[in-house]
Amino acid sequence: MKVVCVVPPLHFPVNEIGHGYQPPLGLLSVAGPIVDAGFDVELVDADAAHFSNQEVISHLRTLQAQVVLVGHSGSMAANPAALRLIADIKAALPEVTTVYGGVYPTYAWREIMSMEPSVDFIVLGEGEETALALLMTLQGKSNDLDSVKGLVWRSNGEVVINRPRRPIPDLDQFRVAWELADWSLYPGRHLPGRSAIVQFSRGCPNTCTYCGQWMFWKRWRHRSIARFVDELQYLREKHDVRTVWIADENWGCDRDQFHALLEAIDARKIGMSIFCALCAEDVVRDADWIDLYQRDRKSTRLNSSHTVIS
Repeated sequence: MKVVCVVPPLHFPVNEIGHGYQPPLGLLSVAGPIVDAGFDVELVDADAAHFSNQEVISHLRTLQAQVVLVGHSGSMAANPAALRLIADIKAALPEVTTVYGGVYPTYAWREIMSMEPSVDFIVLGEGEETALALLMTLQGKSNDLDSVKGLVWRSNGEVVINRPRRPIPDLDQFRVAWELADWSLYPGRHLPGRSAIVQFSRGCPNTCTYCGQWMFWKRWRHRSIARFVDELQYLREKHDVRTVWIADENWGCDRDQFHALLEAIDARKIGMSIFCALCAEDVVRDADWIDLYQRDRKSTRLNSSHTVIS
């Protein structure tokens, strides 16, 4: 089965004239277990490649896509572009199965399914297990779609929402399929080397009313420090990534884990700049070892001038 992951053309100014484009962490995270399960997977980043919807469709024809997984950053603001793309794909290639996932479709699945018949499936919440289970079901031509947890779909014209899927307990269970990215699309703009978005933890122990991320991820979990630092080193050495943006909602919420993580990064001497989000109270909390935020050695650059604290 040919599976194509597609980033819709969004053209956000922050990408066009700001820090530049970065490989789509969400789609590549979902793609990792799909690739490892033996599916033929490719990535089309229509945003970074500046493709029109028709150019995306042309690529899908060439690739002989059978299933298209559409995902994006930017959440609510990117949803109209994603739905336009899905509608155009279905009109041109009605035999292609369309799957949509991410934060916004997770919250707005009812409205999306009612307004856009071109969306065949919506993956709710974390996509790794659900997308893989869906593809395994489609590949086996099984009618047992109601057993795929965390899925919204259509049955005889009616929208069906399946039972929710529990959060992934072990984030080291799956990997990010960085090899699918065309790294020539992601040159550095205002900083040396390439940049990428990475993720150590998911969720947040706080329940702020203005933020929906803790509801999306359900509970706070983190990857092993060794695996995360291995990934940083791989990106630096294999793809010349010199700047990483931390996708975590609250990177430093666990003091002990955060201290151990910064120590591990410093000890490996990877040579990266790190931009992250931290609570001001956590920075104050870490006053006795704040030097870890600011160390600047020849081979490792982790310091306040390269760390954004918000």
